[in-house]
Amino acid sequence: PQGSLTSVPDTVWQMLFLIKGRAPILMNKLRFDGNWNMHPTDLSKLARYVGELKEQDFSWQVIDLAAPVDEWHDAPVVFISAEGMIKLSDEDKARLREYTFSGGTIFFEASCGNSTVRRWWQKTAAEIWPEFELRRVDKEHAIWNADARMRRQVPGLMEMADGLRTFVFYAQNDVSCAWVLQQRPAREDAFQVGLNIYTYATDRARIRSRLMASSIREVRSKEASVLQAPAGAGPISMVSLKHGGDWRVTLHYDLPEKLTGRLKESQLAEIKVSEPMAATDQALPDKALIHVTGRLGISLNEAERAALKEKLGQGSFLLADATMGDERFVADFRKLVAEMGLKERLLGDDHPLVSGKMENAGGHNLTEDIGLTHAAMQKSMGGAKLDLRGLYLDDRLVGIFSPRDLLYSQSGMRAFNSVGFSQETAQRIVDNIILYVLSTRD
Repeated sequence: PQGSLTSVPDTVWQMLFLIKGRAPILMNKLRFDGNWNMHPTDLSKLARYVGELKEQDFSWQVIDLAAPVDEWHDAPVVFISAEGMIKLSDEDKARLREYTFSGGTIFFEASCGNSTVRRWWQKTAAEIWPEFELRRVDKEHAIWNADARMRRQVPGLMEMADGLRTFVFYAQNDVSCAWVLQQRPAREDAFQVGLNIYTYATDRARIRSRLMASSIREVRSKEASVLQAPAGAGPISMVSLKHGGDWRVTLHYDLPEKLTGRLKESQLAEIKVSEPMAATDQALPDKALIHVTGRLGISLNEAERAALKEKLGQGSFLLADATMGDERFVADFRKLVAEMGLKERLLGDDHPLVSGKMENAGGHNLTEDIGLTHAAMQKSMGGAKLDLRGLYLDDRLVGIFSPRDLLYSQSGMRAFNSVGFSQETAQRIVDNIILYVLSTRD
């Protein structure tokens, strides 16, 4: 506002700050106690390379090891280049773990291929993420073609993956030295892997200005102010269903807890999350919201199918989605629905859960502005459609099935090639499901 011809230098600096300062951050570089910056211009050279390819500015920044994890999410990737062993406290290790389990990706490099660092990181990674294995990235991994088509793969690249995504990439051999020395085209693979890790971590999402909210933070819907929960609605008990498939695949992401926190903050509903249970568990709450998901498939034995059907008949509601939109789960779940004697029907635009016009509650209008992930858009050749399936028991709606990923999508975290919804659309869908359960509960 104070810009004028009499203060040209100040005005110019302010304009340059706004132009450069809003560039998206490619990666954060972790600052720790020790030799953390052996190649001071590594990320600046990589950011310039990516910016030339994308025809827009990219930035990078240094992030302190002790900084709050929320600040780490200014970028989708944290780059760690170590020349020696890093002194990590238990709190530091917990912070690294929290970052990955809230959607972040770590790219660790043993600077100059230091053998001591290699051994230390393999031991330390096993301590931070003991339930996952550090293994070689195979030749078919999406990282080799996530953006650039890599003709030469980075030798010795390793990963930690959880069934949804690779959350740690580990370069046993130096890559940042090639960035600093601008070794193109001789080491084009080093540049391409940096670009591809960024693309992989963001699932090819639209490049966002630095001034935009982080993708993992809650999306505030334009319609939030018009939502109306039924008067006197009590809490809902939510349970993740154990089954004979990979029901644990999203467990460490705490999706029910993230949903609970969001709804509590918006004062839309109160959800009490129980420990995961089998359908035959006597402790399974009455009239519960039962979440079932997986990637590889699902199976229930005869007793479990009967128990689940009985629970649905008594007022419980099933919320089922295919994690990552995996077709293997979709096929198995549809077989299970048929075995239980349930009917699956596509919900039309006039259904209260879709229109938001419920008898004693008001929800979102889900007939328009449907946002999908990149892979879902490619698969949906006819345009963005909701594709929610109602599950009926004796003509009564007792559940919702989404062949696309729903609960992971609503958290705002990304997984490469996930067939799911945008965060805002997923949150709107889940809001309506919760409101419908409350409005139809006896």
